[in-house]
Amino acid sequence: MEDKITVLFTITPYSKKPLLEKIFTQNNLPLNLIFHGEGTATSYLMDMFGIEETKRLVSISFIREKRIPSIYGILENKLGLNKEASGIGFTLPISSISGFLPNVINKYEGSKEQESEEQF
Repeated sequence: MEDKITVLFTITPYSKKPLLEKIFTQNNLPLNLIFHGEGTATSYLMDMFGIEETKRLVSISFIREKRIPSIYGILENKLGLNKEASGIGFTLPISSISGFLPNVINKYEGSKEQESEEQF
């Protein structure tokens, strides 16, 4: 059976960068792209959603589909993604991909997957 790979997107306040990087490292998520972003919402919208800063961190991570629930749980607990103005996270499935991505992810996750999920 082939591992299905999913793309996880997170958009968080820039100040959460060290914590997000720590979560990626501790949970063996080896393929991450992190970008700086600048929000363009009006002050009215920012007030309405409780957003204090416009500087954002946008990350794109590649994970196995079966890990989505545990990673979401960690993001909610550690980053507070389920709370107002803390950011968002969502996934998009990759319908076709070469064997490269699953091999890289499997190499870095390996047996550490069980250990890291037990930490949280």
